[in-house]
Amino acid sequence: MDEKIVMDFLNLPFDMLLAVLAFTAPSDILALRKASAICRTMMQVTSLRNVWIDVLERVCYQNSVLQASFPRTEKSASMGPTRCLTALKKAHEEKRTSLSPLARHALRPPALRPPDFIGTFHYQIYLIPGGRYLITLFFHGSLEIRDLLRPHVSFPRIVPQARSFTVHPTSNGQRVRICVRNYQPPIPHELHEIQYEVHEIGFLDDIIKVGKLAGSLILPLQKYTTFICDDRLIAIGVSYIGVWNFISDECVHWTTNSSEKPLLSIVHKNTVMVLQQSGILIWDIPPLLPSLQPGVMHPVSSTPIMPQHFLPYPEPTPQGEDGAVDFECRSISTWYTGYMDRLWFDMVIKVQDSTLLFIKRYQIQLTHEESNPYRLVKALEFTLHDQGATRHLPYRVCGENTCMWWLTRTTIECNLGPSNIRSANQSNYTMALCSATDVGRRQAGFCPFTGRLCYTSYENKTIQIIDFLAPLTQPEPPAVGR
Repeated sequence: MDEKIVMDFLNLPFDMLLAVLAFTAPSDILALRKASAICRTMMQVTSLRNVWIDVLERVCYQNSVLQASFPRTEKSASMGPTRCLTALKKAHEEKRTSLSPLARHALRPPALRPPDFIGTFHYQIYLIPGGRYLITLFFHGSLEIRDLLRPHVSFPRIVPQARSFTVHPTSNGQRVRICVRNYQPPIPHELHEIQYEVHEIGFLDDIIKVGKLAGSLILPLQKYTTFICDDRLIAIGVSYIGVWNFISDECVHWTTNSSEKPLLSIVHKNTVMVLQQSGILIWDIPPLLPSLQPGVMHPVSSTPIMPQHFLPYPEPTPQGEDGAVDFECRSISTWYTGYMDRLWFDMVIKVQDSTLLFIKRYQIQLTHEESNPYRLVKALEFTLHDQGATRHLPYRVCGENTCMWWLTRTTIECNLGPSNIRSANQSNYTMALCSATDVGRRQAGFCPFTGRLCYTSYENKTIQIIDFLAPLTQPEPPAVGR
């Protein structure tokens, strides 16, 4: 670059440099610090804590990471996506097949719990993106949150009884909302309804506050996939879609003419997308109406509502007889619901007697055309070795890449690769994270942003916590200004 251009930039007024840094990647800000030897102003502006707080807010939003996970570590936490990519790239260049852990320890059930196996063992765990907070559901139904920086400190129980849950960030990324599922009545042989509640968790320094939002939603008994998008709970069944605003207690629901089990569901703002073997069905969410009574929807119409849009797959879906070809659709977990740039999915194809999994990654794009507002394009295609009994786990976002990870019979493995067409030329890295057996689909959590893996161990009835990157828990030296 022309030296005069560089000098002109370095000599910009203080306020203008601040404005430029508001759009600059953290790695580039650190590179600019190298110019501090010849520019005192650049040294000052890149040392301001406010600059790094703004950078962390931007990076956390872009990666859908809970900002409360990083107290007083703005500068190092902002480099989260780069740290993970660098570690995988280095292991790949050294021709290693697995990442080397830096630290490992076990988390035991709270001491006050009864010592019986059924009551104290973790049935489901969820590592909130950011790697600091862990949500645990015990077999006896207690849903709790734990701070892994202070694992021995007790925190408020979220609910005393729960059957399952899903976790989502609020629209500003500062708090967490949890959709809890229970049955009504709670007597197994009399089940005929499902009850959903939404609880919100707030974080202030080292204080965790838990509170229930509004009332409850009652739905007929069937299997639903649930999402939280802004202030709405969306429940999707085989031939049913329901939307409930749990703040205003308004709702709408309708039946579809589909008898085919959805392969995958994606929710974005005012749109519900259901992936089936024939293509993608898209409904625009109609206006919501006040509930008949708290949490009770109006009677659903017997006339199915047809989807407003249909997207065929760019290529024929795999077909086969007697299980010769098997495929499933996977995408990032419901944690990322509502993000426009998250509208993509993987088609995972397995051919009988083959040792490979064929991955086709598609992206749903907006065209801004009234007659055809959506377009489906293939972003990339790659293969992975099939280790047998593969169970894919919720994807995670890491910068311009996506972390795809899965369980085999003996290991937990991950792949970090591009998530869309814009980053399709980046490299793919596949590594084993650790050896593990008998780990359930809902009994593991991974955060590539911090390089932390958690999973339940049946052998010693603990949660194993493995860190592959240096922790971001130590306070940094105070920067200039506030």
